[in-house]
Amino acid sequence: MGKKCLKCGYERTEADYAPDYECPSCGAVYAKVEKLARERRATVSRAGKFDRKYRSKWTILFFRAIGIFAMLLILGGLYLRNDKRDFNPEAHRVSRVNKNGSEQNNVTNDVLSIRHDKTIQDRLSESTIIKSIRFADAVSETSKKLIMTQIELANNGNASAQNRVGAMYYEGKGLSQDYKEAAKWFLRAAEQGDVQSQSYVAAMYYRGEGFPQDYKEAAKWFLRAAEQGRASAQNKVGAMYYEGEGFPQDYKEAAKWFLRAAEQGNVQSQRNAGAMYFNGQGVSKNYEEAAKWFLRAAEQNEVDAQFLLGIMYVNGEGVPQDYEVAATWFVRAAEQGHKEAKKLADLLVKKINSDNREAARQKVLLELLRGYPAGQKGIDEKRQDIRNAISQRQALGIPNDDLYRELSALEKIELESKYRRFIRQFDRNLKNR
Repeated sequence: MGKKCLKCGYERTEADYAPDYECPSCGAVYAKVEKLARERRATVSRAGKFDRKYRSKWTILFFRAIGIFAMLLILGGLYLRNDKRDFNPEAHRVSRVNKNGSEQNNVTNDVLSIRHDKTIQDRLSESTIIKSIRFADAVSETSKKLIMTQIELANNGNASAQNRVGAMYYEGKGLSQDYKEAAKWFLRAAEQGDVQSQSYVAAMYYRGEGFPQDYKEAAKWFLRAAEQGRASAQNKVGAMYYEGEGFPQDYKEAAKWFLRAAEQGNVQSQRNAGAMYFNGQGVSKNYEEAAKWFLRAAEQNEVDAQFLLGIMYVNGEGVPQDYEVAATWFVRAAEQGHKEAKKLADLLVKKINSDNREAARQKVLLELLRGYPAGQKGIDEKRQDIRNAISQRQALGIPNDDLYRELSALEKIELESKYRRFIRQFDRNLKNR
């Protein structure tokens, strides 16, 4: 169940674009409406105490009659006022002066002067602005009314509503997708300081959506949003300084903005900050700092950070060398489709298994050769002693299963050792050619 507005009775749905603290229908702030309701309840409570104190029936009826009479006078005045006023779009056009001093006709206040006894849809259909609206497919009548309410608020200069209308045009949700209309509404909200709209305007200038592609304009709006603390905009400013798009190329500035966003938890900036420390661009080369930022991004499933962190564990750069930890990060990156990580994960897992098998063989060999010389001489002596013991037991009729197992294990280890020495010699000969 969505939250219900105490002012208009509208109940929120999942399709509403309004912020959680604001009613999508009337634009009222829930907290303020609830405060007024509490004050009314308190007033009613005080009135109840007054009634209990003065229990005279005629006194109570007198005051109620005065209240009813006053209410009738107010309603009558409102009705006469509205009845005399007929809507005329041309009569209510507002002439405003823009920043350059030139006048421009604007009909943003048309909807304010429409008669109140009509539905929202009927009222807005009379406005010259609303006639050109194209709703998206499969939009219900209720949703249309809510959308037009947002357009009414946007026309009155509400920055949040302008942002929401721009988002509907941009995403094609509720309204037919139109990048030019989206750009117009985002720009109006951005000029009022709405940080989300500033990011939208910057991104649309960057990609050439609704505006001609212009990296300098994109950089200007990304910087405005970044200065208000928006992490994604800070990351983009860093990237544009790094690439020299819209700004002169400057690694120090890039690193500064990457770090600002990274400290707010932006995963792309954490990866980028790690790369700047790893390469020593804009900051002093520092593998420990690089590993720290790669780890923070990797823990948020950033695939490139997982791969790079695995490389650092393989090489022991900024972290202790640990093939098993490196393999873990390679596997996590490979699960997200990183091809190089998959190759390295397979190779590293094979190496770890081989090393584990070699460690196990060495352990068995040490047990078998306990008290014997190391190396081939110890193996030969151990083998001869086992064979002598087998001969003695056979003469006495004692089973030799345990001795045969020892002899088999010894010969297997010897064979694998010879094979490894052969492979190493073969590799050396191949390199010397």
